[in-house]
Amino acid sequence: MGSRVQYPLGQDGVEPTVYKAIEVGTDISMLYSLVIYSVSARFGQQNPPAEGKVSAAVGGGLGGQVPSTLLGGADPCAKLQLADKIVAAKPGDQAALDAAKALVNTEANFNPFVAGAAPKFCADAALPATKELRGILAQVSDQDLKTPFGANGGLTAAQINAIATKSLQTPLAADGKSVAQLYKEQGFNDF
Repeated sequence: MGSRVQYPLGQDGVEPTVYKAIEVGTDISMLYSLVIYSVSARFGQQNPPAEGKVSAAVGGGLGGQVPSTLLGGADPCAKLQLADKIVAAKPGDQAALDAAKALVNTEANFNPFVAGAAPKFCADAALPATKELRGILAQVSDQDLKTPFGANGGLTAAQINAIATKSLQTPLAADGKSVAQLYKEQGFNDF
């Protein structure tokens, strides 16, 4: 029998720490548990702030939908559609608008274990529909990539993240353009 090891999950400062006991019996199971822990810890870096802001602004119903829009297999337009719903839930409310902006700017996951994995961006020029959300770019991460962004001549993650951060205050001109087009215009080609 293996020994029981506890790994902290969900340490976001908002909810009490939850521990998940993982049975460790072999080196393989230990490696697997560490991979699972690191993936969940990485997801926790972007999810709780966005989910918490949305829940505080418009309630847990829409806030609870945030994680599914940030998963690697999620439709990249789903996050923008949810951001529009957040603004529509409380028209004219600055907290709801700020929460929606934070969601649009939040990094989505991608599966680094799949060959050629990279972030996905919405190619629908009609999204987001809310004028105040247009022109805001999401953060990207190259933490798990074997070939960092920019290695093929485009912008690095740090460079595009600087633009994405600035876009929260000064959105890019986005009339008639999709989010994917905006990334291309900025010189980010690794998606």
